[in-house]
Amino acid sequence: MEHIGRFEVFLICILVQGNTAVDPCTNYSKVYRSDSRGTNCLVEIKSPAVCDRLLKPGWYKAEANGISLEMASSCPPMYSCGTENQLWMDGRSPSVSDGVVNRKVCIRDTGPNDCCNKSRQIQIKNCGSFYVYNLSYTDECNQAYCFGFTNTPPPIDPCKSYMNINRAGLRGTMCKIYDVETTVCDRLLRPGWYKVVENGIPFDMPTYCVDSYSCGTATPIWLNGSLSLQPYETADRTACVKGVGTSNCCSNSISIRIKNCINFNVYYLPYTDYCDAAYCFGKHECKIEQTTKTGKS
Repeated sequence: MEHIGRFEVFLICILVQGNTAVDPCTNYSKVYRSDSRGTNCLVEIKSPAVCDRLLKPGWYKAEANGISLEMASSCPPMYSCGTENQLWMDGRSPSVSDGVVNRKVCIRDTGPNDCCNKSRQIQIKNCGSFYVYNLSYTDECNQAYCFGFTNTPPPIDPCKSYMNINRAGLRGTMCKIYDVETTVCDRLLRPGWYKVVENGIPFDMPTYCVDSYSCGTATPIWLNGSLSLQPYETADRTACVKGVGTSNCCSNSISIRIKNCINFNVYYLPYTDYCDAAYCFGKHECKIEQTTKTGKS
């Protein structure tokens, strides 16, 4: 009987210890690459996108430079958070008294209005001075959770790491919209550095007010500034969106960057606010056949 009593006490101790809840406020992992997950951090070409496909399920705290970060709670911009498809929280952050709560997380697609193409559930706990998140791995790579507003572009040399802009043959100032089957649109342009070339010839943005319905689009965009740069110099510039009417040369402006790469220039371009708006490059007429063969995003 004495041995049986000891066994019962030992068994009770095991059960009590097994049911003890682990506090995620003191037992969590750090989110990797937290400083690249901000809504202002745009994914760049040849820099690996943040990917949570291999994330180990569990509780996580996001922190960058000693500062705790919260998950984004509004639809982030396309190609932000250092990845191509962003996961953001559709709901408010809990209070301390709420304990562990469930929240809906939206998966943003690459379309301008695809803020919640798919969704999943996560858990959150308010730990007073920071939050912890119970996260699972994503369905695909180039999907990642958004945290904070950090802007940490990867260190790259845009003269060596750039993209070729799509449909370069239709972006000349003499290419009128009525000469193309489908207008050029930069609404889904991936933000990043671009070299514009057609048949081995690099093109630059025009530095004068262009005509309406030129550059293969309804709303052409031109450079309101100088292309005079020192070798390997990088400069901020303003691009103007051509409005309707002869005198409406700058109905809106866009901040871009340019770098002189000796034999050509590269341009850091964001996507446009709407379709049928596109950046102008060169003075050529429409070159549809060449663009169809070589144009890439």
